[in-house]
Amino acid sequence: MLYSFEAAETVERLCQKLTNVELETYEDREELLLEIGDLLTEQVNNELGELGSVWVKGRDRGKIKPVWAYGADFLPDIAIEVAEMPAVAIEVQLASRDSGTADPVAVALGRGLIYSIQYSYVICLVLDRSDSDVRKHWLDGEIETRLWDSHRISLIVRQ
Repeated sequence: MLYSFEAAETVERLCQKLTNVELETYEDREELLLEIGDLLTEQVNNELGELGSVWVKGRDRGKIKPVWAYGADFLPDIAIEVAEMPAVAIEVQLASRDSGTADPVAVALGRGLIYSIQYSYVICLVLDRSDSDVRKHWLDGEIETRLWDSHRISLIVRQ
């Protein structure tokens, strides 16, 4: 089993991979999920071997453990299990040209908070294909720090 410091380092490497990988222009969210799922599967296999499993919504029906809250099942887009235990939930949102990033970020973080009840770590990835301002505000860093410190949620917004 992974110790918490090892798990945090693994999650950090997964976040770095998602931050640095070249992603195409996606009109279809399902294509994006499959590509990210393949990328993370390779990374998890390299780091954890048979101890880790990566499940992708739409590809691995019935494998992802949902979080039941408020009378509904919340299902992460991608789930990483370690020794068959839910370890990392990944929520992926796509901000299109005709929308801003506000709604996709809000949806990702709202779902991330729910996932954090059952999953040890959460990664919220928002792929921004809108015409939004890419400069980071000082408050963005404060929000990201609080999310990680309080809930072990990592938010990645990238264009």
